[in-house]
This record gives sequence, C-alpha cells and structure tokens, in this order.
Amino acid sequence: LILGLIGFRLLFFVYCYLFNQHLFSYKFLEAIPLSVAFFTGIYIYKQGYKPARFFVLGYSFLFTGFLLKFLIMLGISSLNFGAITYYSLSFCFVVEMIFLSFAIGDKVRILKKTRDKAQQKMMRQMAVNAKLKDTLNRELEEKVEERTREVFQKSLIIESKNQALEEVNTILQQQAEEISRINTLLEQDNEELLINVEKVTRDRVMNIEVDFEEFSKIYPDKETCFKFLAELKWNNGYHCKRCSNDNYFNGHILHSRRCSKCGYEESVTSYTIFHGTRIPINKAFYMIFLIYSSKGKISSHRLSELLTIRQSTCWTFGARIKKVMEERKKTLKKTGTNGWSQLVVE
Repeated sequence: LILGLIGFRLLFFVYCYLFNQHLFSYKFLEAIPLSVAFFTGIYIYKQGYKPARFFVLGYSFLFTGFLLKFLIMLGISSLNFGAITYYSLSFCFVVEMIFLSFAIGDKVRILKKTRDKAQQKMMRQMAVNAKLKDTLNRELEEKVEERTREVFQKSLIIESKNQALEEVNTILQQQAEEISRINTLLEQDNEELLINVEKVTRDRVMNIEVDFEEFSKIYPDKETCFKFLAELKWNNGYHCKRCSNDNYFNGHILHSRRCSKCGYEESVTSYTIFHGTRIPINKAFYMIFLIYSSKGKISSHRLSELLTIRQSTCWTFGARIKKVMEERKKTLKKTGTNGWSQLVVE
C-alpha cells in the first residue's frame, strides 16, 4: 500500500510539473501518504515491533504540525500564534527526524541484542554439542575397546580351534596314509590272488579235460581271446610284414595294429591259425585245446557235439590243427601245459 501511494505521488508530481503546475497548490493531498505512514506505524507497533515506537512519536509530531497548518489554511485563525505557528511544521520535521534517528538506533540496538543472544545461544549449543561429542566419543571408545577385547578373545578361541583342527587333520592324514598303504597292500594281494586263481584255473584247464562252459570262464568272449592272441602274436614286439617297420598305431579293428610308415593294418588273426575261419574265436580256442589235449585222437563228430558246430566245419578246422601239430611235433614235446598255444601263431 505504501509503495503504491509513493508511486502515485510521483506520477502526480510529474503530471503537475509537466502539464498543470497550478495543482501544486493543493497541498492537502500530502495528508494521504502522511496518514497512511502514520497509521501503518501505529499498527506495526501494536503488533509488538518495539522499534516502531520512535517512528510513531516522530510522525505524531509531523502529523500534528501538518494538521495545524491544514486547519489554519481552512481559516481557523485562532490557531495562528505568529512565528511559532509559521515555523511549527519545520520544527515538527526536525523532531520527526530526531525520533526517526532514535528509531534507527533502537532498531540497530535490538538487532545487535538479537545477534548477541543468537551468538550466546549458538555458543551454548556448541558447548552442548561439544559435550555430547565428548560423551559419544567416550562411549564409542568404550565400545571399541570392548569389541576389541571380544575380537581378541574370539581370535584366541579360533586359534586354539585351528590348532586342534590341525592336530586332528594331522592324525587323519596319518590315518589316511596308513589306510592308503593298507589298500595298496590289499590291491597287491588281490592282484596276486587273482593272478594265482587265473593261473591255477588255467593250469587246471590245461591239465585235465573240461567242458566248454568251464573253458569259457578263462576265454569268455571275443575281446579276451583277441587280447590273449595279440600278446601271444606280438610277444617279441611288432614287426611290419611289408616294410619291416617296428613302429605302429592302433588299427580300426579290435587289437589290430597299423604300421606308422606304410600304413599297412594287420589284424590280430592274420598270420595265425585262425585266419580265414568263420568259427567263433572262443570255440576255435577250445577246439585247439581239445585236439591238443587228446593228441589229435578226438573225432570231428565229438567236436561237433561239444561245440554245437557242423561236423564238416569241425573236420576242416581240425585237419588244419592236426597238420600244424604234425609239423611242430618236435617243438611241442619241449613245451609244458601251454603247448596248445604254440599251435596258434604261424
């Protein structure tokens, strides 16, 4: 409101100065902004703003002086006291300025007092904060010390547990080594026992007449027969039949060998008595054993019954075996119980 009146007063002044200077004589219009400022100061003072009291006193003198001049201008001559009345407005302006100075000083004093109170409050708060900080630091130090003691005690417990675990691990490791040693010994004993059982069984088979079922326990399938045949055939090492090379790779057929130089692949039955025969390899093994153990006296009819193979097939393959026996008669006399295996490789 005050700013609006000031703006309006300035516009009125500019208008009077530029367009109609005669309007300057209407000085009673000055009462409007003066009244607004005076009553605004009273309102602010009633709201509890103490520095406004000097402002109200100053404007009270100014308002009184202006009112006196206004009444004299209206023709009330009884209020005219000569020079005092003439200079009353100027005196009121001086008094108003004095009280405004007091108002400014009072405001500065109140602001300084407020600042001092704020500083004192801040200092008190800082003291409280410092005390609280010291208290918190002390509590934290106590908790840290307590926690450190707990951690140290737990570390001692953990260290003792680790030592106990290390001792237990050492004992377990020793036991594991002992068990491993015992297992190794047991494996060796089992291997020796298995070898002895196989040897005893093989010797028993070679020394007496057994049926095909018992013979099959030693040579039960094609894999076993081919493995035995490969060991027997290449007992003294591999030697290529074509290029005389001594190095080889495993061939595509079971237990066959392929020359690393010329690529010739030699099957396990090549250059043996089994080459070209269609008889199952384990039955062919048994037939050689029967003919050898009977010194060639067993008939093809008997072989057919034992092996469930046609008599003609038994006769043909038996004739081949007997021929080899006749050719190697002198050699076979010097062999032991495994003499029948000497008939295999050509």
